[in-house]
Amino acid sequence: MNTVNGFSPLGVHFGNTARPVAPAPVQSTAQPAPPQETATLSGAPRPVCFRQDGQAVYLPKAGEQMTLGRDAKCTVPFQDGEVSRQHARIAEKDGKYYLQDSNSTNGTYLNGQRLEPGQWVEYKPGDSLSLGQKIELTRSPHDLPEQLPQLTLPQNNQAITIGREVGNSLQTSWPDSSRSHAVIQNKDGQNWIMDRGSSNGTLLNGKKIPSQQWVVLNPGAKVQFGFSPQGAFNVAAAEQPLPAAQSLKTAFNALSPQQGQAILARAEFAANPLGFRAAGAAECTKDFLLAQGLEPKTTFECGDTKVHFSQPYSLGDNRAACVGYVENKDGQIDIRAFYRSNSQGLWRAASHAGFNGWIGKGTGEESTNLPIPLQMALHSQAGHQVKNVPEEVARQAFYGSLPVGSNKPPKELEQELHEPQHLGSFQAKLADGYGRPESYRFHDPADAPDFTHDPTNISYSFDHPVHGKVEANCFRSKSGECSFMFYRDSSGRSWLAQMEKSNSPLTSWGTRSDPIEHGDLAMPAVEYRQQIPQDYAGPQITGSYADASAYVHKLPVVADYRMHLGLR
Repeated sequence: MNTVNGFSPLGVHFGNTARPVAPAPVQSTAQPAPPQETATLSGAPRPVCFRQDGQAVYLPKAGEQMTLGRDAKCTVPFQDGEVSRQHARIAEKDGKYYLQDSNSTNGTYLNGQRLEPGQWVEYKPGDSLSLGQKIELTRSPHDLPEQLPQLTLPQNNQAITIGREVGNSLQTSWPDSSRSHAVIQNKDGQNWIMDRGSSNGTLLNGKKIPSQQWVVLNPGAKVQFGFSPQGAFNVAAAEQPLPAAQSLKTAFNALSPQQGQAILARAEFAANPLGFRAAGAAECTKDFLLAQGLEPKTTFECGDTKVHFSQPYSLGDNRAACVGYVENKDGQIDIRAFYRSNSQGLWRAASHAGFNGWIGKGTGEESTNLPIPLQMALHSQAGHQVKNVPEEVARQAFYGSLPVGSNKPPKELEQELHEPQHLGSFQAKLADGYGRPESYRFHDPADAPDFTHDPTNISYSFDHPVHGKVEANCFRSKSGECSFMFYRDSSGRSWLAQMEKSNSPLTSWGTRSDPIEHGDLAMPAVEYRQQIPQDYAGPQITGSYADASAYVHKLPVVADYRMHLGLR
């Protein structure tokens, strides 16, 4: 069987290309790709290590050495300020490899332990070598041929299967491959690979991928089925270019009235221990939601969580809201209050409220942002389907379902959230404490966004409460584990709106359980004047908002995005 039934690499229908958790039950219409002949090796195997971007670095031949450093004359040069000009050496002796730090400024680390300068230490298969704290080289557990055979990727939503069993597209002959080893599926121009629970695993760029999970497979990668050198291949470049960015496809599914009412009947409100609601709102009930037409109308799958939406309604002050019904894999449904932030233009889940109506924001704004695919769906709906309701109805629907709390979120939410992660940091601060914009660096360069390909099916526009018409573009990171969403307004201002771990499970509030700390990196290009660093505030835009692009456009991640767009 050469096609893959039940393939949905995203768990959603947009082209978000970060690594998924598991396939969702979507019937595939792919046709079998033509069988490939078993490939033969074209070069003798050699010990190899892999850079963070997946590039292979072959270790020295017998009796030879290689140098690593910033100097262009090094055998393996690195363009990074943390790497010394002559940083380290690797040498071969009697079939083993040894590593030496060349008195570097920021040190050489083997499996996290800093080496004494000049001391030779064995560099074994599976070891991790770091130059400073950022550049990493991981030695592959298995040798690979220098010239690997090409593995041609499927196209046009086709699939290829790999394994020893007769009928596979690529029938393997090496003994450590399984009868049904792996599958590669093309989905809307992007290729994905999944190990089918093989005995000896599937390696991508020298690292074993999880079993039974879809992983992005890009041209130029190195893939190995089992541990024999015969199972290693270079992934051939795509014969066709990836499709250009397209408008968002609103592929979330509409619910029938009967389906919506059935979901509402099973849903539960958050506990209200104080017995009263914020802003003088009346208690929200299921009968009230049904009477106001705010029962679930659409549904959206994100991983193993289903999020159902009511029709968006006006919350006043140019803010939109909707009732969210978050259903986990066990069928438990929680009623939540979703709203669109005026300043950021992002859809968020309110965790609680204050007596006077302020909205609780989890353990930080990042922890309350809805996932990027849900942002796209809600922006699309709110663009033309916001329901005008009386102020009392809006207040009862929103504040009538929120527990009153302090500055801390509910304990239930705190228990579902993990500590915020930091992908990078500012290397210098401004006088007033903000990060110096041009000094931001990712801890791992592979976590930076990949602008080498245009986004696919993840470009859309919407009416921002402050910026007017805004275009949104989403890119995956070079590692494929993170997603970034950028905004650009009609005046040419650009900024980073959101970044997230794309395979992070959702909380019962519909937010990612592994938030990424944004900090000053996500300052919008139009911000409250008092929140813009000194000497960076531009002209007044509207009300209390001023132009912050003098700061934002100097952030390296935004500057790279603008360069990708051809903007100065």
